[in-house]
Amino acid sequence: MKNPSADNPKFRKCVAYFWIVIVGVALFLPNYLFIPYLHLNESCPLSPFCSSISTPWGVFTSLFIFDGWSNLYAFIMWFAFLFLITVFMSADLVEDYTKFIALTLFPISIISNGIELIIWAVQGITALSYGASTLTYVFLGVLFGLSASVIVRNINERSRKDLVVLTNLVVFCGIATGALLYPSTLFSIAPHVDYRVHEFGFLIGTIAMLVYAKLAIFGKGRGSLSFIKSMHMLSQQKTL
Repeated sequence: MKNPSADNPKFRKCVAYFWIVIVGVALFLPNYLFIPYLHLNESCPLSPFCSSISTPWGVFTSLFIFDGWSNLYAFIMWFAFLFLITVFMSADLVEDYTKFIALTLFPISIISNGIELIIWAVQGITALSYGASTLTYVFLGVLFGLSASVIVRNINERSRKDLVVLTNLVVFCGIATGALLYPSTLFSIAPHVDYRVHEFGFLIGTIAMLVYAKLAIFGKGRGSLSFIKSMHMLSQQKTL
């Protein structure tokens, strides 16, 4: 029997947003498991799992080790931005965007940490780095690229979806203003902060979303993820 709720756009949007919540839980839950050990090492709690030249696996494990609530607050804020950007979009587009975000946040964060590690190796730096901020800045970069691509698309198509353009314009201008006028605040540029990873994550996240939106969403196909699903359904129909 077919589930009628599966064809309900509001239900599909809720499911799409739920996947981003799952990513957040997967990120922040280990932090609570590590709380008893957070202050055993002043330079980096649980140092074997931090990112350094001697612990290269830390490009992944370091994402789950951090102090305080600032990264959680940032993640909640970016999720609110995501909702603001997509609330007036179709369920199909929301599903495509949220799937892309959920599937790429961790890989792009690992790549950003890896680039920083390569720079350290070249410069002979023996520092340690940890924290979920890399992932939150990737999230911010993806949102920035998403808002820019939606604005450009609606302008090019002379769309009358004023609410979509307005909400994306608010987010785009807010992030752009912070990046241009207050970079030290937006990227947390301060002593003992590995802010280059923040910049790498933001930049790669922005580029990844712009490329995905151009080639998959606003290109010939409506969405690469949906395209794959459609091809699978077509193959199933041919075998019947």
